[in-house]
Amino acid sequence: MFYQVQNLVLIVLWVLFLVIKVFAFIDCIRRPA
Repeated sequence: MFYQVQNLVLIVLWVLFLVIKVFAFIDCIRRPA
């Protein structure tokens, strides 16, 4: 049970990390330096 919860938390963290990266990437494209 604990292992499954740990896996779920890890997946959620990875998804959040990827979402932030994608948003930063889009923001970088939309706002040329």
